[in-house]
Amino acid sequence: MVYVGFTKSMLEESKYQLGKGTKVRKESFGLLFYSSDGPRLLFIGCKDLIPTEFFEGKQFLRELLDSLELDSYPKIRQELLKTIKYLLEKGIIIRSESQ
Repeated sequence: MVYVGFTKSMLEESKYQLGKGTKVRKESFGLLFYSSDGPRLLFIGCKDLIPTEFFEGKQFLRELLDSLELDSYPKIRQELLKTIKYLLEKGIIIRSESQ
């Protein structure tokens, strides 16, 4: 599957960090991103699947997905990939320099 401009393997084999002026915090529904550039607030309903520490650029997305043991839930894995792609497109997150 291709994610306009990103292949699945490109997304999974990358580390991510918050974009400039962006902060994230955990909420009961998932994650709340605040960006001084816009969109101002962005809610991601991922429950506990993605920890805020993931956006420190220290872990490959593939490692996070593998740790969630989603083999029996391919749709959830696909939705998480779409979410990461969306956050990239909006500039909320960027690929980490430490690949």
